[in-house]
Amino acid sequence: RNPVFAFHPGDPSNAAAGEKDLELSVRRWEMLCPPVLKDAFIHSFTEGVRNPDKRIRLADWRRLFLALEANVYPCPTCTASNLVDGTRHQASCFHCATPLVKDLVLHNRRPGSRAQLVVHQGALLRGHHVGLSDSVAEAETVIGEIIAHPKTPRASLLWNRTNQTWRYRTPQGQFVIEPGQARALVPNAQLSIGQSTITIECLRDEPK
Repeated sequence: RNPVFAFHPGDPSNAAAGEKDLELSVRRWEMLCPPVLKDAFIHSFTEGVRNPDKRIRLADWRRLFLALEANVYPCPTCTASNLVDGTRHQASCFHCATPLVKDLVLHNRRPGSRAQLVVHQGALLRGHHVGLSDSVAEAETVIGEIIAHPKTPRASLLWNRTNQTWRYRTPQGQFVIEPGQARALVPNAQLSIGQSTITIECLRDEPK
């Protein structure tokens, strides 16, 4: 037998598209599956089928799904839960098509890390975002929270929910975020938490 992934990008011999019985699966793949998850499935079920060394390890799958869980974005119109990630500038609710505003994303650019957090009110920064994953409890520990700016619409603050001081470098200067404090998130800034550096990146085009 020669198994071929139904969504193989280079081999359409077993393609799901066009098969009436698989229409729902195709729509789910296209509309609900974030690019980062698609890439993982494609990698595992193309190269990984024949080469075990190319397969994604269980620990990596776990980190990926922790990251996806962190980026569940509730639609402001219908409250449907959307899976979003920091690779797409545009996104809309799968259920009602309301545009989902995504301006900033927090990235841990450590080699091998997929950790990211799309900024929206209520999003939680957890231990796994900064490389803490020795245990489930450590990985899932909430260390920060995205909250609304009290004075500036659409601006967001990051609230330090740990007992450690964070270092925060922005284009305007260097600051610290003490335990219990919050500071506004701005593009092109860097946040140092323990041994990890988180970059704050812009997802929309800057005004010309």
